[in-house]
Amino acid sequence: MGPSYRESGTVRLPILAGMLCCSTQPHYLPGGCSTTNLVTTPPEKIRAVGGQRRFAISRDIYDIHILMQKGANTATILPLLKEKFAARGLDVGQLSLTAICARRAEFERDWKRNLLYLLPRGQEVSFLDAWKTTLALLERVELGKG
Repeated sequence: MGPSYRESGTVRLPILAGMLCCSTQPHYLPGGCSTTNLVTTPPEKIRAVGGQRRFAISRDIYDIHILMQKGANTATILPLLKEKFAARGLDVGQLSLTAICARRAEFERDWKRNLLYLLPRGQEVSFLDAWKTTLALLERVELGKG
């Protein structure tokens, strides 16, 4: 069996050692451990930034930045993108770095209004740092999707 399979419309993946991290958008495991999957969450965030959402949500930019810092790997993300996009009726082939860059001001405005005050003191991330991380990932995605 490959790295994923479909059952009743749900994508199921094996648990991969070292692929979970604490994050701002947790999945709760038995025993109260709060984690985010470094394999399945980045493609969802890429899908959100790349066109799923009508309005720019800076939280997705922040989450991509944190997930990449925690060790998310482009090689494990790319194979899941087509399926993650298709689950929402989107085509990963239409992901456009140019279109996302054109929305930078919208993302930055949302960052200042809706995210900045939520970041824990001492763990602040600048919009510019998170934006650069996101664009670097999206550049690799654009190269890998073709």
